[in-house]
Amino acid sequence: MARARRGKIAKLPADTRAEINRRLHDGQSGPDLLAWLHTRKDVRRVLDAHFSGADINAQNLSDWRAGGYQEWLDQQQQVDALKELSSWARDMTDSGTGLSDGAAAIVAGKLISRIETADDDELIDFTRAIAAIRRGDALRQRNDLESQRLQALVDKLRLDEQRWRWRTAEAVLKYLDSDKARVIARRDIPTERKTEQLGQLIFGEDW
Repeated sequence: MARARRGKIAKLPADTRAEINRRLHDGQSGPDLLAWLHTRKDVRRVLDAHFSGADINAQNLSDWRAGGYQEWLDQQQQVDALKELSSWARDMTDSGTGLSDGAAAIVAGKLISRIETADDDELIDFTRAIAAIRRGDALRQRNDLESQRLQALVDKLRLDEQRWRWRTAEAVLKYLDSDKARVIARRDIPTERKTEQLGQLIFGEDW
């Protein structure tokens, strides 16, 4: 966590500090940056209110460059890394992998980035967290396999049904003009019996 800073630049409004950081990042020289600062009314108000009107000098800027500016750089790196991970997660989602997988990848990435600087207690916590992620991965893989197995079974049943319908249609066409079929249909026997005899006639052993 960034410590509270009390210098002249630290007292300036947040948007002014952000602009200072951007100018430092762009390589603006110290004298030019100080000259720009002293033209701003908001800077002058802070200096008058808290520092008896004393200007921001080169040492103040040097202190900020070594402190607040470095914290800003670290924050920017974290933001950029999170954007990259978020973009990767979005690409995973667009490709059909799933948003939860992308979110898990972001969490795993953040854990990995912390391991190098972790102490023993944190390493234990990270190990448990990574183990939980791995258990989640294994469960997802099992669920995926089960879903694939069920889908294969559904596809087979659909194919079997289509084949049965096709064979039934062929059989009906084949025996539509059959004398044997007409004889069975005219018999004075229960419908169930007629169905049984017609089924044996059409499907044979498969009935």
